Amino acid sequence: MPTGRAPQFFTLAGLLEQARFADQHALRFHEGPGWAAGVLQLKPGQHDPQTEHDRDELYLVLRGEGILRIGADRHPVAPGDFWLVPAGTEHRFEGYRQEFVVFQVLVAG
Repeated sequence: MPTGRAPQFFTLAGLLEQARFADQHALRFHEGPGWAAGVLQLKPGQHDPQTEHDRDELYLVLRGEGILRIGADRHPVAPGDFWLVPAGTEHRFEGYRQEFVVFQVLVAG
């Protein structure tokens, strides 16, 4: 059933360029009812400033390897890895030694 909205097409290169132009490490490129999508790009040595979110968050690592710290636990992550971090959970990426890019979806619980 058509929704009246037009399909949208994004490229990772285009989104990362848009984030660089805006001088942001994260770019939220779509908001829908109850969810949002974005990309997170971190350079070696750059601090991931994430804090707890009020929504569940799904991550898909696209580029680079690093560590996903969830509370006191540390989990290695690499391209192709998916993680679901529940709302209200302290987390951040660290330990990346090359460009680190993650696709993220925030979902209202």
